[in-house]
Amino acid sequence: MSPLRAGALCSVPTPALAMMLLLTGLGVPPSQAQGAAEAAVQETVQETVQLDKVRLRGRGNNSRLELQFDGAVWGDASMPSQDRLQLDLVGVRSGENLKLPKLRDRSVREMRLGRTGEDTLRIEFLLARTVRHEWREKDGRSSFIVHLGDKAPVELRDIVIAVDAGHGGRDPGAINRRSKLYEKTVVLKIADELAKRIDKVKGLKAFRIRRGDESLHLSTRKVRARTAGADFFVSIHADAEESGRARGGSVFSLSSRGATNVAAGLLARRENQADDLLGDIPVKALDDDLVQVLTDLSVNAMQDRGAIAARMVLKHLRKVIRIHGSGTGQANFSVLRNHQIPSILVETGFISNQRDARNLNSWRMRQRIAQAVLDGIVDYFNRFPLPDTRFDQKQRYYKVRAGDTLSGIARREGVSVEALKAANNLKRDIIHKGQRLVIPK
Repeated sequence: MSPLRAGALCSVPTPALAMMLLLTGLGVPPSQAQGAAEAAVQETVQETVQLDKVRLRGRGNNSRLELQFDGAVWGDASMPSQDRLQLDLVGVRSGENLKLPKLRDRSVREMRLGRTGEDTLRIEFLLARTVRHEWREKDGRSSFIVHLGDKAPVELRDIVIAVDAGHGGRDPGAINRRSKLYEKTVVLKIADELAKRIDKVKGLKAFRIRRGDESLHLSTRKVRARTAGADFFVSIHADAEESGRARGGSVFSLSSRGATNVAAGLLARRENQADDLLGDIPVKALDDDLVQVLTDLSVNAMQDRGAIAARMVLKHLRKVIRIHGSGTGQANFSVLRNHQIPSILVETGFISNQRDARNLNSWRMRQRIAQAVLDGIVDYFNRFPLPDTRFDQKQRYYKVRAGDTLSGIARREGVSVEALKAANNLKRDIIHKGQRLVIPK
Protein backbone atom coordinates (compact mmCIF):
# COMPACT_ATOMS: atom_id res chain seq x y z
CA MET A 1 0.00 0.00 0.00
CA SER A 2 1.41 3.37 -1.03
CA PRO A 3 1.96 5.86 1.80
CA LEU A 4 -0.31 8.92 1.95
CA ARG A 5 1.27 12.32 1.46
CA ALA A 6 0.02 15.07 3.84
CA GLY A 7 -0.12 17.60 0.99
CA ALA A 8 -2.38 15.33 -1.05
CA LEU A 9 -5.06 15.50 1.63
CA CYS A 10 -5.39 19.29 1.79
CA SER A 11 -7.66 19.53 -1.25
CA VAL A 12 -9.94 16.69 -0.18
CA PRO A 13 -13.27 17.80 1.38
CA THR A 14 -13.72 16.72 5.00
CA PRO A 15 -16.57 14.19 4.45
CA ALA A 16 -14.63 12.62 1.52
CA LEU A 17 -11.45 12.57 3.62
CA ALA A 18 -13.13 10.53 6.33
CA MET A 19 -14.37 7.99 3.80
CA MET A 20 -11.02 7.95 1.98
CA LEU A 21 -9.15 7.13 5.20
CA LEU A 22 -11.66 4.37 5.92
CA LEU A 23 -11.17 2.81 2.46
CA THR A 24 -7.40 3.14 2.69
CA GLY A 25 -7.47 1.36 6.03
CA LEU A 26 -9.31 -1.48 4.33
CA GLY A 27 -6.46 -1.86 1.82
CA VAL A 28 -7.80 0.20 -1.10
CA PRO A 29 -4.98 2.10 -2.91
CA PRO A 30 -5.03 5.84 -2.01
CA SER A 31 -5.75 7.05 -5.56
CA GLN A 32 -8.75 4.72 -5.90
CA ALA A 33 -9.91 5.46 -2.34
CA GLN A 34 -9.96 9.23 -3.01
CA GLY A 35 -11.95 8.89 -6.22
CA ALA A 36 -14.48 6.53 -4.68
CA ALA A 37 -14.90 8.71 -1.61
CA GLU A 38 -15.46 11.93 -3.57
CA ALA A 39 -17.96 10.21 -5.86
CA ALA A 40 -19.90 8.87 -2.87
CA VAL A 41 -19.99 12.25 -1.16
CA GLN A 42 -21.05 13.99 -4.39
CA GLU A 43 -23.91 11.52 -4.75
CA THR A 44 -24.95 12.22 -1.12
CA VAL A 45 -24.87 15.99 -1.62
CA GLN A 46 -27.07 15.70 -4.69
CA GLU A 47 -29.71 14.06 -2.49
CA THR A 48 -30.05 17.14 -0.26
CA VAL A 49 -32.55 17.63 2.52
CA GLN A 50 -34.74 20.70 2.22
CA LEU A 51 -35.75 23.18 4.92
CA ASP A 52 -39.43 22.99 4.10
CA LYS A 53 -41.25 25.24 6.59
CA VAL A 54 -40.58 27.66 9.46
CA ARG A 55 -43.56 28.06 11.77
CA LEU A 56 -44.51 29.79 15.01
CA ARG A 57 -46.47 27.52 17.31
CA GLY A 58 -48.02 27.76 20.78
CA ARG A 59 -48.73 30.79 22.93
CA GLY A 60 -47.17 32.57 25.86
CA ASN A 61 -44.59 30.48 27.69
CA ASN A 62 -45.27 27.57 25.32
CA SER A 63 -44.51 29.49 22.12
CA ARG A 64 -41.79 28.03 19.91
CA LEU A 65 -40.17 28.39 16.51
CA GLU A 66 -40.17 25.16 14.48
CA LEU A 67 -37.86 24.55 11.51
CA GLN A 68 -39.32 21.57 9.61
CA PHE A 69 -37.16 19.54 7.18
CA ASP A 70 -38.38 17.07 4.56
CA GLY A 71 -35.86 14.44 5.65
CA ALA A 72 -33.52 13.39 8.43
CA VAL A 73 -30.85 15.91 9.29
CA TRP A 74 -28.76 16.95 12.28
CA GLY A 75 -26.37 19.74 13.04
CA ASP A 76 -24.64 21.00 16.14
CA ALA A 77 -25.81 24.48 17.24
CA SER A 78 -23.20 26.93 18.49
CA MET A 79 -23.21 30.41 20.04
CA PRO A 80 -20.44 32.63 18.59
CA SER A 81 -21.72 35.39 20.91
CA GLN A 82 -24.31 35.76 23.67
CA ASP A 83 -26.87 37.23 21.29
CA ARG A 84 -26.38 34.84 18.36
CA LEU A 85 -27.30 31.17 17.89
CA GLN A 86 -25.81 29.53 14.80
CA LEU A 87 -26.67 26.25 13.04
CA ASP A 88 -24.58 24.85 10.13
CA LEU A 89 -26.24 22.02 8.20
CA VAL A 90 -24.27 20.06 5.59
CA GLY A 91 -26.28 18.82 2.62
CA VAL A 92 -29.29 20.99 3.39
CA ARG A 93 -30.89 23.74 1.28
CA SER A 94 -33.81 26.06 1.88
CA GLY A 95 -37.06 25.63 -0.04
CA GLU A 96 -37.78 27.97 -2.94
CA ASN A 97 -41.03 29.22 -1.44
CA LEU A 98 -39.84 29.30 2.17
CA LYS A 99 -41.36 32.15 4.20
CA LEU A 100 -39.93 33.35 7.48
CA PRO A 101 -42.38 34.50 10.22
CA LYS A 102 -42.18 37.92 11.89
CA LEU A 103 -40.40 37.68 15.22
CA ARG A 104 -41.05 41.07 16.83
CA ASP A 105 -41.05 41.35 20.63
CA ARG A 106 -39.90 37.76 21.08
CA SER A 107 -36.83 36.00 22.41
CA VAL A 108 -35.51 35.72 18.83
CA ARG A 109 -35.36 39.14 17.19
CA GLU A 110 -34.46 37.91 13.72
CA MET A 111 -33.73 34.73 11.76
CA ARG A 112 -31.29 34.70 8.83
CA LEU A 113 -30.45 32.11 6.16
CA GLY A 114 -27.21 31.89 4.16
CA ARG A 115 -24.60 29.50 2.81
CA THR A 116 -21.02 28.92 3.92
CA GLY A 117 -20.16 26.63 1.02
CA GLU A 118 -21.80 24.80 -1.85
CA ASP A 119 -23.36 22.18 0.40
CA THR A 120 -23.78 23.92 3.80
CA LEU A 121 -26.79 25.95 4.91
CA ARG A 122 -26.16 28.39 7.77
CA ILE A 123 -29.10 29.47 9.94
CA GLU A 124 -28.57 32.33 12.38
CA PHE A 125 -30.88 33.47 15.19
CA LEU A 126 -30.33 36.94 16.65
CA LEU A 127 -31.37 36.60 20.29
CA ALA A 128 -32.98 38.99 22.75
CA ARG A 129 -32.10 36.55 25.54
CA THR A 130 -30.79 33.01 25.99
CA VAL A 131 -33.15 30.36 24.60
CA ARG A 132 -33.51 26.60 24.84
CA HIS A 133 -33.32 24.57 21.62
CA GLU A 134 -33.57 20.92 20.62
CA TRP A 135 -33.82 18.47 17.70
CA ARG A 136 -36.88 16.26 17.21
CA GLU A 137 -37.38 13.32 14.86
CA LYS A 138 -40.67 11.89 13.56
CA ASP A 139 -41.38 9.57 10.59
CA GLY A 140 -37.89 10.09 9.19
CA ARG A 141 -38.21 13.90 9.23
CA SER A 142 -36.29 16.26 11.49
CA SER A 143 -37.37 19.47 13.23
CA PHE A 144 -35.23 22.03 15.00
CA ILE A 145 -37.15 23.69 17.86
CA VAL A 146 -36.30 27.05 19.44
CA HIS A 147 -38.36 27.72 22.57
CA LEU A 148 -39.33 31.39 22.62
CA GLY A 149 -41.49 31.85 25.68
CA ASP A 150 -40.24 29.47 28.31
CA LYS A 151 -38.05 31.20 30.84
CA ALA A 152 -35.74 29.31 33.10
CA PRO A 153 -37.89 28.39 36.09
CA VAL A 154 -37.16 30.45 39.17
CA GLU A 155 -37.84 28.79 42.51
CA LEU A 156 -39.70 31.42 44.50
CA ARG A 157 -38.76 31.64 48.15
CA ASP A 158 -40.81 32.79 51.10
CA ILE A 159 -40.08 36.09 52.84
CA VAL A 160 -39.18 35.28 56.45
CA ILE A 161 -40.68 37.56 59.10
CA ALA A 162 -39.05 37.31 62.53
CA VAL A 163 -41.77 37.91 65.15
CA ASP A 164 -40.36 38.85 68.55
CA ALA A 165 -42.53 38.92 71.68
CA GLY A 166 -40.81 41.34 74.05
CA HIS A 167 -39.49 40.44 77.52
CA GLY A 168 -40.29 36.98 78.97
CA GLY A 169 -39.09 34.66 81.75
CA ARG A 170 -37.54 36.60 84.63
CA ASP A 171 -38.26 39.86 82.81
CA PRO A 172 -42.05 40.50 83.04
CA GLY A 173 -41.91 43.84 81.25
CA ALA A 174 -44.60 46.36 82.21
CA ILE A 175 -47.21 45.26 84.76
CA ASN A 176 -50.80 46.37 85.46
CA ARG A 177 -51.17 45.20 89.05
CA ARG A 178 -54.85 46.13 89.21
CA SER A 179 -55.67 43.90 86.22
CA LYS A 180 -52.87 41.43 87.04
CA LEU A 181 -51.72 41.84 83.44
CA TYR A 182 -48.10 41.22 82.46
CA GLU A 183 -46.58 42.65 79.28
CA LYS A 184 -44.61 39.44 78.59
CA THR A 185 -47.84 37.41 78.54
CA VAL A 186 -49.96 39.80 76.47
CA VAL A 187 -47.36 40.45 73.78
CA LEU A 188 -46.64 36.72 73.40
CA LYS A 189 -50.32 36.14 72.62
CA ILE A 190 -50.31 38.96 70.04
CA ALA A 191 -47.05 37.69 68.53
CA ASP A 192 -48.45 34.16 68.24
CA GLU A 193 -51.58 35.49 66.52
CA LEU A 194 -49.46 37.57 64.15
CA ALA A 195 -47.26 34.55 63.29
CA LYS A 196 -50.32 32.40 62.54
CA ARG A 197 -51.69 35.05 60.18
CA ILE A 198 -48.33 35.54 58.47
CA ASP A 199 -48.15 31.82 57.69
CA LYS A 200 -51.52 32.03 55.94
CA VAL A 201 -50.23 34.61 53.43
CA LYS A 202 -48.68 33.05 50.32
CA GLY A 203 -45.08 34.10 50.05
CA LEU A 204 -44.64 34.90 53.76
CA LYS A 205 -43.28 32.69 56.53
CA ALA A 206 -43.15 33.52 60.24
CA PHE A 207 -40.27 32.72 62.57
CA ARG A 208 -41.08 33.03 66.28
CA ILE A 209 -38.17 34.40 68.31
CA ARG A 210 -39.81 33.48 71.64
CA ARG A 211 -42.24 30.56 71.77
CA GLY A 212 -42.91 30.45 75.49
CA ASP A 213 -42.12 32.16 78.78
CA GLU A 214 -38.34 32.12 78.35
CA SER A 215 -35.68 34.62 79.28
CA LEU A 216 -33.81 35.88 76.24
CA HIS A 217 -31.01 38.40 76.01
CA LEU A 218 -31.58 41.05 73.38
CA SER A 219 -28.48 39.82 71.56
CA THR A 220 -29.90 36.26 71.51
CA ARG A 221 -33.05 37.53 69.83
CA LYS A 222 -30.96 39.13 67.10
CA VAL A 223 -28.86 35.97 66.62
CA ARG A 224 -32.00 33.83 66.29
CA ALA A 225 -33.42 36.17 63.65
CA ARG A 226 -30.16 36.15 61.72
CA THR A 227 -29.85 32.34 61.92
CA ALA A 228 -33.39 31.98 60.55
CA GLY A 229 -32.47 34.14 57.55
CA ALA A 230 -35.10 36.73 58.45
CA ASP A 231 -35.94 39.42 55.89
CA PHE A 232 -37.93 41.57 58.33
CA PHE A 233 -37.98 41.94 62.13
CA VAL A 234 -40.97 43.03 64.21
CA SER A 235 -40.85 43.23 67.99
CA ILE A 236 -44.16 43.39 69.90
CA HIS A 237 -44.38 45.35 73.18
CA ALA A 238 -46.78 47.19 75.48
CA ASP A 239 -45.92 50.56 77.04
CA ALA A 240 -46.38 51.88 80.58
CA GLU A 241 -46.14 55.12 82.54
CA GLU A 242 -46.70 56.00 86.21
CA SER A 243 -49.81 58.20 86.04
CA GLY A 244 -51.87 55.63 84.14
CA ARG A 245 -53.42 58.36 81.99
CA ALA A 246 -51.35 57.92 78.82
CA ARG A 247 -52.84 55.53 76.30
CA GLY A 248 -52.51 54.49 72.65
CA GLY A 249 -50.22 52.52 70.43
CA SER A 250 -47.08 53.51 68.49
CA VAL A 251 -44.65 52.07 65.97
CA PHE A 252 -40.92 52.78 66.19
CA SER A 253 -37.89 52.11 64.04
CA LEU A 254 -34.16 52.26 64.71
CA SER A 255 -32.10 55.42 64.67
CA SER A 256 -28.44 55.34 65.61
CA ARG A 257 -28.32 59.13 65.25
CA GLY A 258 -30.54 59.84 68.26
CA ALA A 259 -34.23 59.77 69.14
CA THR A 260 -36.75 61.75 67.10
CA ASN A 261 -38.45 62.89 70.32
CA VAL A 262 -38.03 62.69 74.10
CA ALA A 263 -40.66 59.98 74.52
CA ALA A 264 -38.98 57.74 71.96
CA GLY A 265 -35.64 58.18 73.71
CA LEU A 266 -37.10 57.30 77.12
CA LEU A 267 -38.88 54.27 75.69
CA ALA A 268 -35.68 53.00 74.05
CA ARG A 269 -33.84 53.43 77.35
CA ARG A 270 -36.49 51.41 79.20
CA GLU A 271 -36.61 48.59 76.62
CA ASN A 272 -32.82 48.41 76.44
CA GLN A 273 -32.62 47.81 80.22
CA ALA A 274 -34.07 44.32 79.78
CA ASP A 275 -30.58 42.76 79.64
CA ASP A 276 -29.77 44.24 83.07
CA LEU A 277 -32.17 41.69 84.56
CA LEU A 278 -30.48 38.81 82.77
CA GLY A 279 -26.79 39.54 83.35
CA ASP A 280 -23.97 40.75 81.13
CA ILE A 281 -22.88 39.02 77.93
CA PRO A 282 -19.25 39.44 76.84
CA VAL A 283 -19.11 41.07 73.42
CA LYS A 284 -15.97 41.05 71.28
CA ALA A 285 -14.61 44.57 70.98
CA LEU A 286 -14.46 45.98 67.47
CA ASP A 287 -12.43 48.86 66.14
CA ASP A 288 -14.51 52.04 66.41
CA ASP A 289 -13.77 53.06 62.83
CA LEU A 290 -14.88 49.64 61.54
CA VAL A 291 -18.10 49.84 63.52
CA GLN A 292 -18.82 53.28 62.06
CA VAL A 293 -18.17 52.10 58.49
CA LEU A 294 -20.45 49.09 58.91
CA THR A 295 -23.12 51.27 60.43
CA ASP A 296 -22.94 53.82 57.63
CA LEU A 297 -23.01 51.26 54.82
CA SER A 298 -25.42 48.59 55.98
CA VAL A 299 -27.53 49.93 58.83
CA ASN A 300 -28.48 53.42 57.70
CA ALA A 301 -30.19 52.18 54.54
CA MET A 302 -32.21 49.69 56.59
CA GLN A 303 -33.11 52.41 59.09
CA ASP A 304 -34.74 54.38 56.29
CA ARG A 305 -36.66 51.29 55.14
CA GLY A 306 -37.60 50.56 58.75
CA ALA A 307 -39.05 54.06 59.11
CA ILE A 308 -41.15 53.52 55.97
CA ALA A 309 -42.36 50.14 57.28
CA ALA A 310 -43.24 51.74 60.62
CA ARG A 311 -45.44 54.34 58.91
CA MET A 312 -47.17 51.63 56.86
CA VAL A 313 -47.96 49.55 59.96
CA LEU A 314 -49.14 52.67 61.81
CA LYS A 315 -51.55 53.47 58.96
CA HIS A 316 -53.41 50.20 59.63
CA LEU A 317 -52.96 50.23 63.41
CA ARG A 318 -54.75 53.59 63.77
CA LYS A 319 -57.87 51.96 62.26
CA VAL A 320 -57.97 49.54 65.21
CA ILE A 321 -56.66 51.31 68.32
CA ARG A 322 -56.05 54.80 69.58
CA ILE A 323 -52.63 56.18 68.62
CA HIS A 324 -50.37 57.86 71.18
CA GLY A 325 -49.07 61.24 70.02
CA SER A 326 -47.74 61.22 66.47
CA GLY A 327 -47.71 57.44 66.64
CA THR A 328 -44.28 56.90 65.13
CA GLY A 329 -40.69 57.76 65.92
CA GLN A 330 -37.10 56.59 65.84
CA ALA A 331 -34.69 55.78 68.65
CA ASN A 332 -31.68 53.56 69.40
CA PHE A 333 -33.51 50.37 70.41
CA SER A 334 -31.03 47.60 71.17
CA VAL A 335 -33.35 44.85 69.92
CA LEU A 336 -33.53 46.54 66.50
CA ARG A 337 -29.78 47.10 66.11
CA ASN A 338 -27.47 45.25 63.70
CA HIS A 339 -30.17 43.30 61.88
CA GLN A 340 -29.29 44.74 58.44
CA ILE A 341 -32.96 44.16 57.58
CA PRO A 342 -35.96 46.48 58.06
CA SER A 343 -36.86 46.33 61.77
CA ILE A 344 -39.74 47.87 63.75
CA LEU A 345 -40.96 47.87 67.34
CA VAL A 346 -44.74 47.97 67.87
CA GLU A 347 -46.12 49.32 71.15
CA THR A 348 -49.65 47.90 71.24
CA GLY A 349 -50.90 50.28 73.95
CA PHE A 350 -50.25 51.37 77.54
CA ILE A 351 -50.72 48.40 79.82
CA SER A 352 -50.73 50.90 82.70
CA ASN A 353 -53.94 52.46 81.32
CA GLN A 354 -57.12 50.59 82.27
CA ARG A 355 -58.87 51.08 78.92
CA ASP A 356 -55.80 49.95 76.97
CA ALA A 357 -55.35 47.06 79.40
CA ARG A 358 -58.91 45.89 78.65
CA ASN A 359 -58.12 45.98 74.93
CA LEU A 360 -54.90 44.01 75.41
CA ASN A 361 -56.74 41.45 77.51
CA SER A 362 -59.40 41.02 74.80
CA TRP A 363 -58.93 38.10 72.40
CA ARG A 364 -60.81 39.96 69.65
CA MET A 365 -58.73 43.13 70.00
CA ARG A 366 -55.48 41.14 69.98
CA GLN A 367 -56.61 39.59 66.69
CA ARG A 368 -57.36 42.98 65.18
CA ILE A 369 -54.00 44.37 66.32
CA ALA A 370 -52.16 41.38 64.81
CA GLN A 371 -54.03 41.79 61.51
CA ALA A 372 -53.22 45.51 61.38
CA VAL A 373 -49.50 44.79 61.83
CA LEU A 374 -49.66 42.13 59.13
CA ASP A 375 -51.46 44.47 56.70
CA GLY A 376 -48.69 47.03 57.14
CA ILE A 377 -45.97 44.42 56.51
CA VAL A 378 -47.74 43.19 53.36
CA ASP A 379 -48.02 46.80 52.14
CA TYR A 380 -44.29 47.22 52.70
CA PHE A 381 -43.30 44.17 50.63
CA ASN A 382 -45.76 45.10 47.90
CA ARG A 383 -43.87 48.38 47.65
CA PHE A 384 -40.38 46.96 48.18
CA PRO A 385 -40.56 43.38 46.85
CA LEU A 386 -37.57 41.11 47.38
CA PRO A 387 -36.12 39.30 44.33
CA ASP A 388 -37.30 35.75 43.61
CA THR A 389 -40.34 36.03 45.88
CA ARG A 390 -44.07 36.04 45.07
CA PHE A 391 -44.16 39.76 45.79
CA ASP A 392 -41.57 40.32 43.06
CA GLN A 393 -43.95 38.80 40.48
CA LYS A 394 -46.64 41.43 41.02
CA GLN A 395 -46.83 44.53 38.85
CA ARG A 396 -47.05 47.69 40.95
CA TYR A 397 -48.83 50.91 40.04
CA TYR A 398 -49.07 54.40 41.48
CA LYS A 399 -51.86 56.92 41.04
CA VAL A 400 -50.51 60.47 40.90
CA ARG A 401 -51.86 62.83 43.56
CA ALA A 402 -51.85 66.61 43.81
CA GLY A 403 -48.37 67.88 44.67
CA ASP A 404 -46.56 64.76 43.48
CA THR A 405 -43.33 65.05 41.51
CA LEU A 406 -41.67 62.37 39.43
CA SER A 407 -38.51 62.49 41.55
CA GLY A 408 -40.55 62.27 44.75
CA ILE A 409 -42.47 59.23 43.51
CA ALA A 410 -39.25 57.57 42.35
CA ARG A 411 -37.63 58.16 45.75
CA ARG A 412 -40.63 56.80 47.69
CA GLU A 413 -40.95 53.74 45.44
CA GLY A 414 -37.23 52.96 45.55
CA VAL A 415 -36.56 53.32 41.80
CA SER A 416 -34.65 55.79 39.66
CA VAL A 417 -36.33 58.62 37.76
CA GLU A 418 -34.89 57.25 34.51
CA ALA A 419 -36.39 53.78 35.12
CA LEU A 420 -39.74 55.30 36.03
CA LYS A 421 -39.79 57.40 32.84
CA ALA A 422 -38.76 54.43 30.67
CA ALA A 423 -41.47 52.18 32.15
CA ASN A 424 -44.14 54.78 31.36
CA ASN A 425 -42.75 56.10 28.03
CA LEU A 426 -42.33 59.59 29.51
CA LYS A 427 -40.11 61.95 27.54
CA ARG A 428 -40.36 64.75 30.11
CA ASP A 429 -40.70 64.98 33.91
CA ILE A 430 -44.29 66.22 33.65
CA ILE A 431 -47.06 64.15 35.30
CA HIS A 432 -50.74 64.87 35.97
CA LYS A 433 -53.07 64.28 38.90
CA GLY A 434 -54.92 60.97 38.50
CA GLN A 435 -52.31 59.56 36.10
CA ARG A 436 -51.56 55.86 36.65
CA LEU A 437 -47.86 55.09 36.61
CA VAL A 438 -46.27 51.65 36.22
CA ILE A 439 -43.62 51.11 38.90
CA PRO A 440 -40.70 49.17 37.38
CA LYS A 441 -39.26 46.21 39.26
